[in-house]
Amino acid sequence: MDVAQKTAVHKAVTTAGLAGASETDLLQLFCRTLLRKGLPVGRANVVIDTLHPIHEGRAFRWRRDDPHLPPMVEYGRTHSAGTAQESWQRSIYYHLLQTGDSLLRCRLNVDPRSDFPILDELRADGHTDHVVLINRFAAEGALGEMDCVYSSWTTDHPDGFTEAEVEALAD
Repeated sequence: MDVAQKTAVHKAVTTAGLAGASETDLLQLFCRTLLRKGLPVGRANVVIDTLHPIHEGRAFRWRRDDPHLPPMVEYGRTHSAGTAQESWQRSIYYHLLQTGDSLLRCRLNVDPRSDFPILDELRADGHTDHVVLINRFAAEGALGEMDCVYSSWTTDHPDGFTEAEVEALAD
């Protein structure tokens, strides 16, 4: 993806955001635009904590092969002991948060690692590459634990993502 293509993607999403498009519409627009520009994204998740008394956060989801998937789910507290906390602590998002890293790439078609449950699920669904990102807010932009945006990007392209595509997703 060259600079002009990246700029076109940024412009489309920014224009829609400034016009008041919802988070789910922005994610769908972003993914469809990436596909039109040749970046073979198959599924995407964007997760952010919220300032809500019941829901800890929201996950926005897009699947190229499942347009009827609910595009947003709200999730409860992950800090108290139980299934939600255990699931969170086994996630790549949690791993990145704990290590301070911003990106983890798993080439599902060549790397046998299974240290995160999602990897086996993605392989079983025919995906070949999985990129997980954390975009951290500056300290003065954080509100309590709402201090970053998590995202994951997956492809079923036989060769996975190219290095340039991973860079484009990170940008």
